[in-house]
Amino acid sequence: MKQRQRERRFALQLLYALPFHPALTEADLARAFDNFRADANCPDLEREGSYAWELVRGVWQHHEELDAIIAQHATGWKLSRIATVERAILRLALFEMRQMHLPFKVAVNEAVELAKAFGEEGSRVFVNGVLNAAGKALALHEAACA
Repeated sequence: MKQRQRERRFALQLLYALPFHPALTEADLARAFDNFRADANCPDLEREGSYAWELVRGVWQHHEELDAIIAQHATGWKLSRIATVERAILRLALFEMRQMHLPFKVAVNEAVELAKAFGEEGSRVFVNGVLNAAGKALALHEAACA
């Protein structure tokens, strides 16, 4: 497994476990990252400067915006009804596309692989559908702004 994929998996697992509430501070987030790193037996994964930390911190900082995008494109689904793992995968992929400028196809492919590994039977189809809808809307928005 490539380093970036390994760090993405790590970030997903931590994001899955995090409670997203206003009382969570960045210091709490850093402590959770370091504790999870020890529990996940990833002593070589440093927090500062790592792709995993960028993902975790970025998703945490932008989760409300990311959730609004998910809610808009998960047709027929309330955000609260989307399983925690799928919501974490979608947040991660959308953050990578929007803020880290990961190419759309790469972000979708990586998200689908995470859904296969961690989600339920239909997770990959659901994740793929929501990301495709969000990606098309993002592309249209970027074209209109250009």
